[in-house]
Amino acid sequence: MTTRRTTRYHTNAHLQSFCPYRHHEKNELMRDISVEGLSFKSDTRYQPGTILTLNIPLVVPSFRVIAEVSWCQACNDNFEVGVRFLQVKEGFRIKTVEQLNYIEEYRKRVYFQEGRMLSPEEANAELVKQYRQSTN
Repeated sequence: MTTRRTTRYHTNAHLQSFCPYRHHEKNELMRDISVEGLSFKSDTRYQPGTILTLNIPLVVPSFRVIAEVSWCQACNDNFEVGVRFLQVKEGFRIKTVEQLNYIEEYRKRVYFQEGRMLSPEEANAELVKQYRQSTN
């Protein structure tokens, strides 16, 4: 495992992964993200060094990046996978992490203040709706 140099932020957002030896995208569930990489749950065991294309459609514009698997550990019946980003613009990394962190903070606030449990997608839809209403 590599040493983390930046803060990782928890998220339950979905991502799509594509691997050259697989001929279709897989939907995965992220665990956390930083400006250097992210981790996700998968039913696939990846070898360190495997190159993946990842897409996070929740953020706008969607975040698409080439990443390298740093580690993969068995966890119950699945695997936890850590990747480091290889090709992405620095400002785009920060914007994506900020958006996902804002969505997670909103989810927590709604849960503690209203008792509602929202998915990341539902929370994002509410935030977009609130933003549109405030700009009209």
